[in-house]
Amino acid sequence: MRRFIERFFDKYLSRYWKSRQWFRLWKGVPALIFLTVGVVALAAVRRPDDSSLATRYDAAATASRNDSNEVVESLCQRRLLVLQPTDPRTRYQYAASLARHEETGKATKIMQSLAPLNRTGYAPAHYWLADQTLNKKSPLSRDEVGLLEQRLELSLVGRDALPGAHLTLVDMALRSRRWDLASRHLEEVVSRRPDLLMTLASAYRQQGNEARANTTAGRATAFYTGNVRQNPKDDASRIKWAETLVFQGKLKAAVEVLQASDGAETDPSIGAAIAQVFLMRMAGADANPSPRDLISPADALLPDNRPLSAMELASRIELLERAIHYAPHHPKVLAVVAQLSTQESPEGERARVWLKEALARGDAPAIVHLILGTAATFKGDLTQAELHLKQAYNRDPKMALAANNLAFVLARTDPPQTEQALQLVEAAVKAMPQNAEFRETRGQILLMVGRQQEAIQDLEAVLKKLPNRPEIHTSLTTAYRALGDQDLADRHTRMAEEIRNKATAPKPQH
Repeated sequence: MRRFIERFFDKYLSRYWKSRQWFRLWKGVPALIFLTVGVVALAAVRRPDDSSLATRYDAAATASRNDSNEVVESLCQRRLLVLQPTDPRTRYQYAASLARHEETGKATKIMQSLAPLNRTGYAPAHYWLADQTLNKKSPLSRDEVGLLEQRLELSLVGRDALPGAHLTLVDMALRSRRWDLASRHLEEVVSRRPDLLMTLASAYRQQGNEARANTTAGRATAFYTGNVRQNPKDDASRIKWAETLVFQGKLKAAVEVLQASDGAETDPSIGAAIAQVFLMRMAGADANPSPRDLISPADALLPDNRPLSAMELASRIELLERAIHYAPHHPKVLAVVAQLSTQESPEGERARVWLKEALARGDAPAIVHLILGTAATFKGDLTQAELHLKQAYNRDPKMALAANNLAFVLARTDPPQTEQALQLVEAAVKAMPQNAEFRETRGQILLMVGRQQEAIQDLEAVLKKLPNRPEIHTSLTTAYRALGDQDLADRHTRMAEEIRNKATAPKPQH
């Protein structure tokens, strides 16, 4: 065989080599190139590389996850891991898939390898580990909080950084009152989240940086002003706009903004916002008040350790009346009236004297009669209470508190005017069905007229909201006894006694 091959090369190939025509070879070069390119292209089409396969598996995994097809998603993730074993995104997606399938331990190990604490690592893995810590049911230790913040900071580094970590860090900083940390992270996001400008302004104010606080609040004013100009019916933005003005101490401007709403007279949220600003003005709030930190309602009409002039008192009474006009059922508004009425102090008594002087001048609004009538009720002077409360109700029949308090008084006159009292309290409950005080009043009056079943329904409904009132249990005792349920009657008797005993028990000395 060897000799045959040698003879073949000597006889034929050597003869060709010596006699070949080179110009024919050059003519065939373009065809040869074309053939080569075609073969390579065909191979590329028929045998895709790893990157195109990975792209297809990634898309299939995403589609399967959206369709909740766990089997196909898991298969695609495993194939991706074979094709791209060192790619951090692939490993992250695989670990996240394991976690969704409740293989949290294995997922955590992979995430920890992707996000070591001694270097930047993969930002989404840092955030995933931080989220696991945040979702722990038990309170976090100081070390855990420090580790959590470190991971959140690392999730903000690198090309895969997650800007959402800023908000989590802001929340943690605000909870722990670290205003400098909160403002640093808020500064990074307010360009994308202008709705957080007021939070940043508050953080600056807490740091004592009043200039930056007001400048930032001004930016927020411009943002919400623009929203309202584009959509005048955007009352949510209108309320926020007013809050920015309150923050800057511009209380009158805030009221004007709110009153310009079409819903000022009908929308409870707008009415409540207007009332809240009026309470601030009434309380004497001046520069830099907080829209969320009203002073104690008990002090709203009382002097700040100084006597009030008749003009100042009249101004505050007018503001309170306007607050009631816009939000007659606002809890803070009602608290001002109720606490002022029952203030047992020289200041409270002096306020009531001033109110009577306002009545004598003949220019007192309905709210003055409400305050004086409620005060007389607590003193047991039912004659004076009925006189003032009737005046308040006749002047403003929509004033639910006046209707309720008058019903309370009429049911206790001699003889009791229970029919009229029931009509009044029904109107009050209809206006404020969730008000526990009004439902208790109705329950007591229903019991007086012998409608025990309805009385029980009202009185039991308010037990949780008014737990320290023995008279409610006493009335339930009467109602259940009348219905023949002595066991429940005895239980309510014991509960009433327990409350009274707790109230009279001597307090421990410290």
